[in-house]
This record gives sequence, structure tokens and C-alpha cells, in this order.
Amino acid sequence: RQQLKTAPEDRGVILVTGTAGSGKSTSVRRLALTFTAEGTPVGWIDGGVEMSPLDLKRSASDEGAPPILVIEDADRYGVELPSLVREITMYKSAPLVLVSIRSGRGLERFEDRAEALGLSVAEFVMPHLTDGDIAGLLDTLESHKRLGELRGKPRPAQIAAFREQAGREMIVALLQ
Repeated sequence: RQQLKTAPEDRGVILVTGTAGSGKSTSVRRLALTFTAEGTPVGWIDGGVEMSPLDLKRSASDEGAPPILVIEDADRYGVELPSLVREITMYKSAPLVLVSIRSGRGLERFEDRAEALGLSVAEFVMPHLTDGDIAGLLDTLESHKRLGELRGKPRPAQIAAFREQAGREMIVALLQ
């Protein structure tokens, strides 16, 4: 929210990174919905939207373009992404661009190229589940009688098994 309040030319890019299933999409979606609920329009590009880099640039350069642009799973734009984002941030509207990239999918390449282009990037890494998060998930699973093979084990053993199996990643944990 703070970056949106800065002068348009100083907004830059917010980069949200994390492993698969770490909550990147959910967090970015919640943020976009919060802005929308507060009356700030948000442009949203994700895997369900087929938009070429050229179409994305055209849309972002329109006079009525939203002040916030979210590019979910942005690594699909490949090596072009840093230049694409840089160009979008240079438009008169200078939207705040939120980019979500899975760790290991060209993230270092994006960061290196963004730095070379002088692109101001603030990175937020999605944290892994804490033992408290895991305990909360176990409570929910238990209340819905969904503990499976963890049923009957002491809580510390349940947390340890959950942690070992899921690697502290939300989606993996829920699928297990």
C-alpha cells in the first residue's frame, strides 16, 4: 500500500516469490481484492488470460489503465519479462506492478536483468509454514475428522510428520 502512495515515477515493482504451493497466488489475489474493495482498480493477468507482451503493453499504456497491474505466474513471459515490466513502469500512468514468480523459474535471471535495467524491485519471499501454522491446520483437519494416518499420534509427532512430508508448503501439506 505504501508503494501505491508514492509518486508514480517511484513506484517500481513488487516481486512476490516462493516455491510452488507457498501461497504466492493467494496472497497476491487477496491484496488485489483489498485494493479493489477500497476502490482502486487492479489489472490482473494470470495463466487463464492469454495476453501477448505487445497486448499487455498496449493495455497498460491506455489512458484509463488501472494504477495497479498484477502479473501472476509472470515467468511465462520468459527473458522478456524484465524489459516488459520496465517499459510498463515508464508509461505516463506508471502503474505499480506486482509480479509473482515461482522460485527457480528464472527468478535469478529476472533479478539480474531488472538490476541491469535500473528497475526498482522490492522482493517479498513467501515464508514456509511455521509449527504454529501446522498446528492450526492439524486442528482444522482433526475437527473435520480428516487426520488420516496422523490420527491418534501425539501432537508433536503429528507436527513432525506434517513438517517432514509437506516441507512446510501449504499446497503440499493439504494434498498429503
